[in-house]
Amino acid sequence: NADVPPGAELVMQAQVQTANGWSGWYTLGSRNGPDFRSPPRQEDARGHVDVDTLKLALPATAFRYRVSMTMGKSGRPITLRLAAISVTAGAAASAPTPFQPGPWVRELKVAGRSQMEAPESYRHDICSPTSLAMVLDFWGRRLATVTVADRVRDRATGLFGVWPANIAMVADVGLEAMVARLASLGDLEREIAAGRPVVTSLTFGPGELA
Repeated sequence: NADVPPGAELVMQAQVQTANGWSGWYTLGSRNGPDFRSPPRQEDARGHVDVDTLKLALPATAFRYRVSMTMGKSGRPITLRLAAISVTAGAAASAPTPFQPGPWVRELKVAGRSQMEAPESYRHDICSPTSLAMVLDFWGRRLATVTVADRVRDRATGLFGVWPANIAMVADVGLEAMVARLASLGDLEREIAAGRPVVTSLTFGPGELA
């Protein structure tokens, strides 16, 4: 979450420690003004960067993260408000626990939208910005779905679903957000109980989602 003036650049990088010592720095994305750009593919014996995610071939025991900032000609500084890291060991999902009533049994008044109402050139690709626009509306930032889509598009790949780009746009309108890998539905329940709507990205195979 950062304020990046036009002409200024913010670059996110990480390195990992494995049995072979510390890796070099992997670039995980950059912002030039409001535009997000995922990095070119980087690959070595330790792993590779897949659009916005560092995927390791070897187990890591530690990581470092850095943010490099370059001021533009305007002279306006970059303001970094939040840096969040999501880490997973790649373990299989735990078995679901029996349902328990609690404060998460509630309806957050998020007004629905359909991506299929967008122009044909957008509608099949904008599930992420459509969901994001619904949550922004919940917090009082009402923007057209296509406007949100244009602002979160990855300038390197053209993709709309690169989540660091979506999160950067949330920060640009004065909110705070982060990408997180949820370990269980319990993590989701706590967010709902606190009154915070969550956009979830799900991957599943045939027959895995009833």
